[in-house]
Amino acid sequence: MALIPPKSKVIELRALEAYRENVEDVFDFPNIGTYSLMVFRAEVCRREVMAAKTYPRFETVRVKVTACEEQHGKEKSNALYACVRTVVDSM
Repeated sequence: MALIPPKSKVIELRALEAYRENVEDVFDFPNIGTYSLMVFRAEVCRREVMAAKTYPRFETVRVKVTACEEQHGKEKSNALYACVRTVVDSM
């Protein structure tokens, strides 16, 4: 048990990993709008905290989020938010 980091350390490590994932996603998927990425990450982080589980990376739903943007545009809107949230629901 001594090799397992304390719970607070695990949360800190996941937070650092999420930051890294955000940066990678911005550079790996430059055609995805910043609002879509923000909604995706906010929903995934909220659900990870609530369910205490890790969700798949953005790349697994990129095509679905792109479809949301094609339908609703890349600018901030309730429709785009709802669409990206539905994508996260499907994970």
